[in-house]
Amino acid sequence: GFSFLEDMVRSARSLGLRVHILSSQPAAAGAARLSQLLELADTVRMEGSPHLTSPQVSDALSDLALSGEKVLAVVSVWEGYRALMAAANAVLGAEDLSPQQVRDVLDKYALRLQLRRLGLSRVHSRIARPGLGEAMLSQGKQGFVKPRRGLGSFGAFRLSRESLGNLSRIAQGMKSDREYSGLFGGRPQFVI
Repeated sequence: GFSFLEDMVRSARSLGLRVHILSSQPAAAGAARLSQLLELADTVRMEGSPHLTSPQVSDALSDLALSGEKVLAVVSVWEGYRALMAAANAVLGAEDLSPQQVRDVLDKYALRLQLRRLGLSRVHSRIARPGLGEAMLSQGKQGFVKPRRGLGSFGAFRLSRESLGNLSRIAQGMKSDREYSGLFGGRPQFVI
């Protein structure tokens, strides 16, 4: 709820639409944001977990329907919920990508392979495995390392011996991060 929310609410209001916000439970630092959300929206529903799930989204949509609201579409302000948004929009009949298309786009390795197959990129991508980065560096190759799934440039860096030495620390941080661990998966992979 920190990105683009005010802009989206303004746009919805300009179309005469009501706004309902579903939120995961924010960390203590984000708790003050909830009072701001209450001022922005017609209703705010906060779940008790740090990550929203498909059943929570379905329950929220069902409760809105039971209260007489006709939900036209779901919009997420966070990349991590983009697949949930697509699934909800499929149920609502709102135009959107399919949840699988969203997962494909967010998989940086699969996306790079597809771009290459279509002739839109010449970049070679490989899943990082022990020794691969070191071998590339020994051969004088340049590269860029990034999480296979993730947010923007988090955990992304130029290939170097120093950066390769930080991979396990970065992966551990990704797994233990309260808000973002669900986005990275149980065993974060990196792409070179």
